[in-house]
Amino acid sequence: METQKALEKHIEECKHRIEIAKECMLLHKDVGASSCMDNIKEWETVILALEKQIPKKAKEDTEESVRYCKVYICPSCGEKFTGGSLSNNCYHCGQTFDWRGWE
Repeated sequence: METQKALEKHIEECKHRIEIAKECMLLHKDVGASSCMDNIKEWETVILALEKQIPKKAKEDTEESVRYCKVYICPSCGEKFTGGSLSNNCYHCGQTFDWRGWE
């Protein structure tokens, strides 16, 4: 839980920096707009990476199955995978999973 709080704090800091960069763009339309835009894109990428480190529960796909395995759906990218709690992260996008409460 403490790690999740720290990640959420970093996400909020990044959002704050994006707001500062947007203000910079308004003040320096001609001179620094492209560098401010680059900063915004970088902070948005950081936010996406941090959000994927916050564990989320995978969803069980009740319509599809593989012999002897359940099929799950990643809550972030929507891709399907098998193996359940064998993996702590999505094979497709890297989202961290919370397997607490699964059998």
